[in-house]
Amino acid sequence: MHRTHGGHIKFTKGGCSPIFTSFTPSDHRAGLNARAQLRRAQNPSQIGDRHVE
Repeated sequence: MHRTHGGHIKFTKGGCSPIFTSFTPSDHRAGLNARAQLRRAQNPSQIGDRHVE
């Protein structure tokens, strides 16, 4: 995890695409959205499983 020149946070993990998120107090959902993206990156086989009919 490190901060970009534009003030965003970049999460990296081997074998996964990097995930960028904002780091401003005005964006109250940024942390929740980043956690969701990290979860999806760790469990790629589960994407779309919730919407199967």
